[in-house]
Amino acid sequence: MTADPLEIENNVRLIMRYQIILISHLENALKNGNIDEHTFTRLKSQGCIAQTQDEILDHFERIFGELVSYHQERLRERVIKGAAFIDGLAPDDPRRILALEKYDGLCKQLKESEERENGRNDSNDT
Repeated sequence: MTADPLEIENNVRLIMRYQIILISHLENALKNGNIDEHTFTRLKSQGCIAQTQDEILDHFERIFGELVSYHQERLRERVIKGAAFIDGLAPDDPRRILALEKYDGLCKQLKESEERENGRNDSNDT
């Protein structure tokens, strides 16, 4: 069975739209230091050869999922390093208050990211 030319064109446009969104997110993450060059290149270069809209959506959902997982893992690493740094400070160290504020902010970012991901996963289960 041959694919309808209009369907092929629509699928190519869908891939292009998702690719533009992905590259925008990746470039912003790289510019802001939230992703390393290797991960940026690896995620950016994963071409989509899907034939159906469902396959296209699955492809980009997997890549965005990898980006979310990467981001969360980096946040976890920073939380752990922050906790170790705070533990090494004396209770009266003037850096302690700022370090605790930064630590709380990282914990909040991680929690919000995990809640968004869990909400997205819950909606996919229904």
